[in-house]
Amino acid sequence: MPAVQVREMPQDLYEKVAEEARLERRSLAQQMTVIIEEHFAEGRVLRERNRHIETPELESLGIRIEGNREERRARRRLVLERIRSRVCFELPDGFPNAAELVREDRDTR
Repeated sequence: MPAVQVREMPQDLYEKVAEEARLERRSLAQQMTVIIEEHFAEGRVLRERNRHIETPELESLGIRIEGNREERRARRRLVLERIRSRVCFELPDGFPNAAELVREDRDTR
């Protein structure tokens, strides 16, 4: 079963939950589970925020970061497919590898 850790909980809130747990003869973890279950039973739902992040360089490629989680995942899959479908090329023989280029640059400093 998954676990949740709450950091920096206000002391007064912790004491309220602990007191409620004591009155209900539950552990603190059991009481937190009941509180969360009751929260969602009241019709409250988690909402995915629709956001639009200004990224002109991505938008020029037809990529927009907006929408809910599933829409973003679908777009991410399409972008990754586009990247994987690009033609790779072979470097000519004797072409220095990245480590050699970095080392050469460091040696010049």
